[in-house]
Amino acid sequence: MCRCLVPGVVLAVVALLGITKAPQIQLDAALSSGELDGRPIQVADFVPAPLVGQTVRLRCGPLVFDVPACAEVQAWEPDQTAGYLIMVGGLRCRILPPRVDMDPEHEYLGYPMLARLPGQQEIDRQAAICAADAGDFSYRMSGAEAELLRERLEVRPVLCLGARRIEILRGPSVSGLVLFGPCINRSCVAFSYFSADNRIQGLAFFKMDNPCDDDLCRIRGILGSFGLEAD
Repeated sequence: MCRCLVPGVVLAVVALLGITKAPQIQLDAALSSGELDGRPIQVADFVPAPLVGQTVRLRCGPLVFDVPACAEVQAWEPDQTAGYLIMVGGLRCRILPPRVDMDPEHEYLGYPMLARLPGQQEIDRQAAICAADAGDFSYRMSGAEAELLRERLEVRPVLCLGARRIEILRGPSVSGLVLFGPCINRSCVAFSYFSADNRIQGLAFFKMDNPCDDDLCRIRGILGSFGLEAD
Protein backbone atom coordinates (compact mmCIF):
# COMPACT_ATOMS: atom_id res chain seq x y z
CA MET A 1 0.00 0.00 0.00
CA CYS A 2 2.86 2.40 0.80
CA ARG A 3 4.25 1.88 -2.69
CA CYS A 4 0.90 2.88 -4.14
CA LEU A 5 0.80 6.04 -2.08
CA VAL A 6 4.20 7.32 -3.21
CA PRO A 7 3.21 8.24 -6.80
CA GLY A 8 0.11 9.97 -5.48
CA VAL A 9 2.13 12.00 -3.02
CA VAL A 10 4.62 12.97 -5.72
CA LEU A 11 1.84 14.06 -8.05
CA ALA A 12 0.26 16.10 -5.27
CA VAL A 13 3.54 17.83 -4.52
CA VAL A 14 4.12 18.56 -8.21
CA ALA A 15 0.59 19.94 -8.55
CA LEU A 16 1.06 22.11 -5.47
CA LEU A 17 4.34 23.49 -6.79
CA GLY A 18 2.66 24.18 -10.14
CA ILE A 19 0.00 26.24 -8.40
CA THR A 20 2.27 28.12 -6.02
CA LYS A 21 4.89 28.79 -8.72
CA ALA A 22 2.44 29.60 -11.51
CA PRO A 23 3.52 33.26 -11.91
CA GLN A 24 7.17 32.23 -12.07
CA ILE A 25 6.45 29.47 -14.61
CA GLN A 26 4.43 31.79 -16.81
CA LEU A 27 7.09 34.51 -16.68
CA ASP A 28 9.85 32.01 -17.48
CA ALA A 29 7.87 30.78 -20.49
CA ALA A 30 7.24 34.35 -21.73
CA LEU A 31 10.95 35.18 -21.49
CA SER A 32 12.07 31.93 -23.12
CA SER A 33 9.66 32.29 -26.03
CA GLY A 34 10.55 35.92 -26.66
CA GLU A 35 7.03 37.09 -25.83
CA LEU A 36 8.72 39.44 -23.36
CA ASP A 37 11.97 41.19 -24.24
CA GLY A 38 14.22 40.61 -21.27
CA ARG A 39 17.40 42.01 -22.79
CA PRO A 40 19.17 44.43 -20.45
CA ILE A 41 19.17 48.15 -21.18
CA GLN A 42 22.08 50.24 -19.95
CA VAL A 43 20.73 52.70 -17.39
CA ALA A 44 22.78 55.53 -15.87
CA ASP A 45 22.30 58.95 -14.32
CA PHE A 46 22.18 61.91 -16.70
CA VAL A 47 25.26 64.13 -16.64
CA PRO A 48 24.54 67.71 -17.80
CA ALA A 49 27.07 69.83 -19.66
CA PRO A 50 27.18 73.64 -19.82
CA LEU A 51 26.26 75.36 -23.07
CA VAL A 52 29.31 77.15 -24.44
CA GLY A 53 28.96 80.85 -25.22
CA GLN A 54 25.92 83.07 -25.02
CA THR A 55 22.47 81.53 -24.72
CA VAL A 56 18.86 82.61 -25.11
CA ARG A 57 15.90 81.32 -23.12
CA LEU A 58 12.85 80.03 -24.97
CA ARG A 59 9.37 79.25 -23.71
CA CYS A 60 6.99 76.60 -24.99
CA GLY A 61 3.88 76.73 -22.83
CA PRO A 62 5.04 76.00 -19.26
CA LEU A 63 8.35 74.62 -20.56
CA VAL A 64 11.42 76.89 -20.54
CA PHE A 65 14.90 75.99 -21.79
CA ASP A 66 18.12 77.52 -23.08
CA VAL A 67 19.70 77.22 -26.53
CA PRO A 68 22.92 78.68 -27.97
CA ALA A 69 22.43 82.26 -29.13
CA CYS A 70 23.84 81.28 -32.54
CA ALA A 71 21.10 78.68 -33.11
CA GLU A 72 18.49 79.10 -35.83
CA VAL A 73 15.10 78.93 -34.12
CA GLN A 74 11.81 78.41 -35.93
CA ALA A 75 8.58 78.61 -33.94
CA TRP A 76 5.75 76.60 -35.45
CA GLU A 77 3.09 79.04 -34.29
CA PRO A 78 3.18 82.80 -33.54
CA ASP A 79 2.14 82.22 -29.93
CA GLN A 80 5.13 79.91 -29.41
CA THR A 81 3.03 77.14 -27.87
CA ALA A 82 3.19 74.66 -30.74
CA GLY A 83 6.86 73.81 -30.43
CA TYR A 84 10.18 74.71 -32.01
CA LEU A 85 12.57 73.51 -34.65
CA ILE A 86 16.10 74.44 -33.59
CA MET A 87 19.23 74.03 -35.71
CA VAL A 88 22.78 74.62 -34.58
CA GLY A 89 25.81 73.13 -36.31
CA GLY A 90 24.94 69.61 -37.36
CA LEU A 91 22.28 69.28 -34.68
CA ARG A 92 18.54 69.58 -35.24
CA CYS A 93 16.09 69.67 -32.34
CA ARG A 94 12.32 69.39 -32.27
CA ILE A 95 10.83 70.55 -29.00
CA LEU A 96 7.17 69.61 -28.80
CA PRO A 97 4.75 71.51 -26.56
CA PRO A 98 4.13 69.79 -23.23
CA ARG A 99 0.74 68.23 -22.59
CA VAL A 100 -0.91 69.45 -19.42
CA ASP A 101 -3.58 68.02 -17.11
CA MET A 102 -2.58 64.45 -18.03
CA ASP A 103 -3.76 61.41 -16.10
CA PRO A 104 -0.59 60.45 -14.17
CA GLU A 105 -1.62 56.78 -14.09
CA HIS A 106 -2.73 56.44 -17.73
CA GLU A 107 0.36 54.48 -18.81
CA TYR A 108 -0.12 52.01 -15.97
CA LEU A 109 -3.79 51.12 -16.42
CA GLY A 110 -4.10 47.36 -16.15
CA TYR A 111 -0.84 47.04 -14.25
CA PRO A 112 -1.77 47.09 -10.55
CA MET A 113 1.71 46.10 -9.38
CA LEU A 114 3.10 49.31 -10.91
CA ALA A 115 0.84 51.63 -8.91
CA ARG A 116 2.98 54.38 -7.41
CA LEU A 117 3.76 53.81 -3.77
CA PRO A 118 3.19 56.59 -1.22
CA GLY A 119 6.11 58.99 -1.42
CA GLN A 120 7.53 57.36 -4.56
CA GLN A 121 8.68 59.77 -7.28
CA GLU A 122 7.52 59.14 -10.85
CA ILE A 123 11.11 59.19 -12.09
CA ASP A 124 12.02 56.40 -9.67
CA ARG A 125 9.09 54.28 -10.89
CA GLN A 126 10.16 54.75 -14.51
CA ALA A 127 13.83 54.15 -13.74
CA ALA A 128 12.96 50.82 -12.09
CA ILE A 129 10.93 49.79 -15.14
CA CYS A 130 13.79 50.64 -17.51
CA ALA A 131 16.34 48.76 -15.40
CA ALA A 132 14.27 45.55 -15.23
CA ASP A 133 15.52 42.63 -17.32
CA ALA A 134 15.53 38.83 -17.50
CA GLY A 135 18.47 38.70 -15.11
CA ASP A 136 16.10 39.71 -12.31
CA PHE A 137 14.12 36.48 -12.73
CA SER A 138 14.49 33.59 -10.30
CA TYR A 139 12.27 30.71 -9.27
CA ARG A 140 13.09 31.70 -5.70
CA MET A 141 11.24 34.99 -6.08
CA SER A 142 7.72 35.25 -4.70
CA GLY A 143 4.65 35.22 -6.90
CA ALA A 144 4.16 38.94 -6.27
CA GLU A 145 7.76 39.66 -7.29
CA ALA A 146 7.28 37.66 -10.48
CA GLU A 147 4.12 39.61 -11.32
CA LEU A 148 5.92 42.91 -10.68
CA LEU A 149 8.78 41.91 -12.98
CA ARG A 150 6.34 40.80 -15.68
CA GLU A 151 4.47 44.11 -15.55
CA ARG A 152 7.70 46.11 -15.68
CA LEU A 153 8.87 44.19 -18.75
CA GLU A 154 5.50 44.63 -20.46
CA VAL A 155 5.50 48.40 -19.91
CA ARG A 156 9.22 48.89 -20.59
CA PRO A 157 8.97 49.09 -24.43
CA VAL A 158 6.42 51.92 -24.14
CA LEU A 159 8.80 53.97 -22.02
CA CYS A 160 12.08 53.05 -23.71
CA LEU A 161 11.06 53.33 -27.39
CA GLY A 162 13.70 50.82 -28.44
CA ALA A 163 16.62 52.62 -26.76
CA ARG A 164 19.56 50.51 -25.67
CA ARG A 165 20.97 53.19 -23.33
CA ILE A 166 18.92 55.41 -21.03
CA GLU A 167 20.05 58.20 -18.76
CA ILE A 168 17.86 59.28 -15.85
CA LEU A 169 17.47 63.05 -15.56
CA ARG A 170 16.31 64.29 -12.17
CA GLY A 171 15.69 68.02 -12.02
CA PRO A 172 13.97 70.39 -9.59
CA SER A 173 10.89 70.81 -11.81
CA VAL A 174 11.49 68.45 -14.75
CA SER A 175 12.58 64.82 -14.71
CA GLY A 176 12.65 62.29 -17.49
CA LEU A 177 14.31 59.62 -19.58
CA VAL A 178 17.05 60.50 -22.06
CA LEU A 179 16.88 57.78 -24.71
CA PHE A 180 20.00 57.11 -26.78
CA GLY A 181 19.81 55.17 -30.00
CA PRO A 182 16.06 54.68 -30.44
CA CYS A 183 14.78 52.38 -33.15
CA ILE A 184 15.50 54.86 -36.00
CA ASN A 185 19.30 55.03 -35.74
CA ARG A 186 22.12 55.75 -33.34
CA SER A 187 22.35 59.43 -34.27
CA CYS A 188 19.03 60.19 -32.56
CA VAL A 189 18.35 61.12 -28.94
CA ALA A 190 14.88 61.49 -27.46
CA PHE A 191 13.83 63.01 -24.15
CA SER A 192 10.58 62.00 -22.49
CA TYR A 193 10.02 64.45 -19.65
CA PHE A 194 7.38 65.10 -17.03
CA SER A 195 6.60 67.12 -13.94
CA ALA A 196 6.96 65.76 -10.41
CA ASP A 197 3.27 64.75 -10.32
CA ASN A 198 3.39 63.41 -13.93
CA ARG A 199 0.50 65.68 -14.96
CA ILE A 200 2.67 67.63 -17.40
CA GLN A 201 4.39 65.48 -20.01
CA GLY A 202 6.38 66.26 -23.14
CA LEU A 203 8.84 65.05 -25.75
CA ALA A 204 11.95 66.46 -27.39
CA PHE A 205 13.90 64.91 -30.26
CA PHE A 206 17.49 65.51 -31.36
CA LYS A 207 19.08 64.42 -34.64
CA MET A 208 22.82 64.65 -35.29
CA ASP A 209 23.95 64.68 -38.94
CA ASN A 210 27.37 63.41 -37.88
CA PRO A 211 27.46 62.47 -34.17
CA CYS A 212 30.28 64.26 -32.39
CA ASP A 213 31.21 65.38 -28.89
CA ASP A 214 30.20 68.99 -29.57
CA ASP A 215 26.65 68.01 -30.54
CA LEU A 216 26.33 65.66 -27.59
CA CYS A 217 27.44 68.47 -25.27
CA ARG A 218 24.85 70.78 -26.82
CA ILE A 219 22.15 68.17 -26.24
CA ARG A 220 23.22 67.78 -22.62
CA GLY A 221 23.32 71.54 -22.17
CA ILE A 222 19.84 72.07 -23.61
CA LEU A 223 18.31 69.21 -21.62
CA GLY A 224 20.00 70.31 -18.42
CA SER A 225 18.30 73.70 -18.76
CA PHE A 226 14.76 72.28 -19.03
CA GLY A 227 12.36 73.62 -16.44
CA LEU A 228 8.65 74.18 -15.87
CA GLU A 229 7.30 77.62 -14.95
CA ALA A 230 3.80 78.98 -14.69
CA ASP A 231 2.73 81.01 -17.73
